[in-house]
Amino acid sequence: MLCPYIGRIASVIDGLRAIVGADFVANSDRGRAFTVDGMTPQCVASPATVDELRRCVAAIGEADGALIPIGNGSRL
Repeated sequence: MLCPYIGRIASVIDGLRAIVGADFVANSDRGRAFTVDGMTPQCVASPATVDELRRCVAAIGEADGALIPIGNGSRL
């Protein structure tokens, strides 16, 4: 049986792509560049506007997901 979270993660990633565009959502190999303390995110979205950011936060919250803001990439 597949993990029930796989479908939910895929759905969130699709939603983020719809919000910011596929070119601005990194996952798998591209997402490894954002590894912090050995933890690799499922995806990394790069919203260009405050509205895109708001919509990304809402989509992740609705899916009961975790959000780690990285700002200018300092990874603090």
